[in-house]
Amino acid sequence: MRIEMDIGGDKEFGRAVKKLSEAAQERVAAQIAEIAKKLESSVKKNYSSAGKGNVYFRIPGEKYMTIRVGSENGVPVAFIAGSGAHNMSLTHRASAPGDPPAKDQGDLVNSVYIKAIDKKSFIVGSNSEYAGWLEHGTRKIKPRPNWVPESEKAREKFSKLIEQALARLIKEQSK
Repeated sequence: MRIEMDIGGDKEFGRAVKKLSEAAQERVAAQIAEIAKKLESSVKKNYSSAGKGNVYFRIPGEKYMTIRVGSENGVPVAFIAGSGAHNMSLTHRASAPGDPPAKDQGDLVNSVYIKAIDKKSFIVGSNSEYAGWLEHGTRKIKPRPNWVPESEKAREKFSKLIEQALARLIKEQSK
């Protein structure tokens, strides 16, 4: 499961922007690009944060790796086939349910990308298959939302930034 957020508004917003002057369209486009970059940055920042949940110890073995909670001698919570040479740190403090995923090796933060569709539309997403699992949870993992809360914050700022950009343009043109 991949996660992508389209920044740039819906078709109705796009039609409204096309009716604006070229200067106004450029201002709107600049604000949309700024919001997309801020969303990318805030998602990456959250993925780079330390967790507040349980500490897990990954104990490599000959045939499988044991994952224990609390200490190296703690209760085993998982066994993973293979010697334990996975892309995981040996000790990891997980995020608490409801908090964004905690950083382990940096795969999530490195999976986040921003792609321009055109001057007024951007996609901010993650190439990581497990970003969606963490965001929405699974039957074994409670959700660790990052994208939804950050995109809601971006949506709140979106209207205000567009209004401010257009108000500055009107003020400049009336001089």
